[in-house]
Amino acid sequence: MKKIYLPLLAVILCAQAAPSFAGEPAEVYKAKCATCHGKDQKGNPAMAKMFKVEPAAMDLTALTKSDEDLAKVITDGRGKMPAFKDKLSAEEITGVVSYLKGSKTAEAAPAPAAAPAENALYKANCITCHGKDGKGNPAMAKMFKVEPAAMDLTATTKSDEDLARIISEGQGKMPAFKAKLKPGQVTEIVGFIKPAAKEVTSAPAAGEKKEPVTDQKTAPEAAPAVK
Repeated sequence: MKKIYLPLLAVILCAQAAPSFAGEPAEVYKAKCATCHGKDQKGNPAMAKMFKVEPAAMDLTALTKSDEDLAKVITDGRGKMPAFKDKLSAEEITGVVSYLKGSKTAEAAPAPAAAPAENALYKANCITCHGKDGKGNPAMAKMFKVEPAAMDLTATTKSDEDLARIISEGQGKMPAFKAKLKPGQVTEIVGFIKPAAKEVTSAPAAGEKKEPVTDQKTAPEAAPAVK
């Protein structure tokens, strides 16, 4: 029985011995919480093993508690977690709660989508006609006698499957890339196109001609319109 509670007693005594200080929330977390909850807030497996709990029990990245509940747990303790009401000021506890919630939000938020031109495959095969920003190259649109909107990838509402098929097999004045790109490369290009696409339906440009390219050998590598 003594062995079970000795590690907990050590942590509590350590927490009691540590002086209180007014610091930035990240520094307070590092000094008071990181030992058990980890620098990445996902829990310290070694401490979880010592306390005979699952690492998930110390994982703060999956928090669903309200700010008030978190503040209460930090202040009064719960289960094997000691109380910090005598170690941290109310301001510091509020700061730690905000830090935890802010970090959780940052982790949950999707990473900004890379612009199509930032992808090497897109740059090598598509940028000539579709432009760096994916909105179409006016000069190429003029050459192919279509509106720039016909080359605009940011307004596409096509599914991933349809886009992959068009890139592979070609459509209208757009040549097929199945002999040049592997299926995985086509999928990668689609992945860079779709995040930039807006959820709008774009009508065909007035007067747009649909005659096929008769000599693909002389056509540019990237061709219009996967709209």
